[in-house]
Parts: sequence; structure tokens; C-alpha cells
Amino acid sequence: MDPFKLAVVMRPDADSLRIYRDNLCRELGVLGVETLFFPETGPVPKQCDLVWDPGLCSVRRIPASLSESHAPVVGTMHGNGLKIFDLPEAPRPARGGFRIPMSLIREALIYDWGWYREKAARTVVVSNYAAG
Repeated sequence: MDPFKLAVVMRPDADSLRIYRDNLCRELGVLGVETLFFPETGPVPKQCDLVWDPGLCSVRRIPASLSESHAPVVGTMHGNGLKIFDLPEAPRPARGGFRIPMSLIREALIYDWGWYREKAARTVVVSNYAAG
């Protein structure tokens, strides 16, 4: 019997998120789960049974590669994914030196979360705040 194959989105993440991802992948490996890492730009490995983005439900856009996934998608909700709605309206710094209004960031995330709600098989929450 083939091992269960978990495709994991790899991004340049904060140390805490990287440690969370690496520890979980190591523990799943002990249980016999094969981990297939792929960049957020894709493509999603065709031979996977499930796709996991450990930072999908945080303050970032959903990678386009996930919308093309043939396998179910699971995301992790961290508390910082909700903080965007508690921040003041002041524009946030962006690449290239310009500033993006918070209302546009929130609108983009709400759009993404609508897609995620329809696509996701499950959501993992790491705290009571994230479960909100």
C-alpha cells in the first residue's frame, strides 16, 4: 500500500511558522505520511492525496496554484490572520515603497477567504483566538 502523500506549500515564512510546519511534518513522517514540498507558485504535486498550506489563513493572499489543486486543501488559521480586521485604517507599506490602504487589503483577503471556504476540506486552528 502506498503511503499517504501530503503536499506542503513552502514560502519564506517567519521562524514561528517555519518551526510549526517543520515539526508537524516531522511528526507526520513518523506516522508514515510522505511529505511533498512545493513552492507557493506551484504546481501542486499531482501524486498528492492532500494539500496543506501552513500559513494559508494568515495575512497573505492565497497562492494561485491552490485554485488548480486536484486534491483537497487544508489551511491553518493563526491568530495573525484575524488581526488585519483589528488594525487601524492607516495604509500599510508594500513593495516598491508605495502604501496600500487597509480597506483594499481587507477586501482582497475577504475575497480569498470566500474562495477558501468553498475549496477547503478542513481548517486547522492553533489557538482559541484563531478559532474565534
